[in-house]
Amino acid sequence: MNAIDNLKLDHRVVDALFQQAMSMQPSRRGPVYKKISNELAAHAHIEEKIFYPRLLKEGNKDLKKIVLEGIEEHSQIHMFHNQLDKMKPAEEKFEPKLTVLQEDIRHHVKEEENEMFDLVESQFSAEALEKLGDEMEAERKKFQKQKGIPKRNAADEALGKGMLSRFVDAVTGMFTGEQGKPRSTGSAKRTGNGRSSKTSTRSSSAKKASNNGTAKTRPSAKSSAGSSSAGKTSNGTTKRSATATSKSKMGAGKTASAGNRSTGRSGTSTRSKKTTTSSRSKSAAGSRSSAAK
Repeated sequence: MNAIDNLKLDHRVVDALFQQAMSMQPSRRGPVYKKISNELAAHAHIEEKIFYPRLLKEGNKDLKKIVLEGIEEHSQIHMFHNQLDKMKPAEEKFEPKLTVLQEDIRHHVKEEENEMFDLVESQFSAEALEKLGDEMEAERKKFQKQKGIPKRNAADEALGKGMLSRFVDAVTGMFTGEQGKPRSTGSAKRTGNGRSSKTSTRSSSAKKASNNGTAKTRPSAKSSAGSSSAGKTSNGTTKRSATATSKSKMGAGKTASAGNRSTGRSGTSTRSKKTTTSSRSKSAAGSRSSAAK
């Protein structure tokens, strides 16, 4: 097992044991806490003896900085660990100290797995990490023998490996797949009700764009289509209105023409009637004049 997988398995075993201890009555925590104490001692030893020194020697500036922070965090963890080793689980202050120890360890694990390990994998080859893992495991066995620490039992080993394969890691807050490797944020993940949901890639891209100040608001296809349809309707209505107006004008023109023609005919008829009357008047006057003579 390579160095990174080795340490991740330690992290999950310890966290699983913490959960067991916190779920028990104080008087029954003794055996479980003893396992936690043994795991912490062996884990811290192989990191401080093998892992951290190699990173400080061969890592870049950023990696060295995180390693130095990790060493300081180990100092605080050792302090609470040593205090708890001298106390009985039934003591009043035992549980508060155990809770603080668990929180400190989770914080330390989160920084290692979310920051340090990524840098390690980018700067060390797979072969180098395998060799480093073998060295760490050999040192663990040597330390356990010297301190009289029993080897991890199969049940605790299986529990830790089971936690490594969970979708959501309670320790780091990361989505993980087999062997604790981070999953893509766009992949399906299981929710509390057993249903699957997916992280939207578009939403992620939009957030990144927004953070960079490059986000742009684009009209949706439906909105564009709606605007286009509205434009067509408006143009169509305008055209129909113009056509109706034109027809109305044409109708008015025809009515006017018809009226003019009617007026012309009426005028002609009147003139004809006036001429006929005048002729009759003249004829009658002529007749009366002849009779007088």
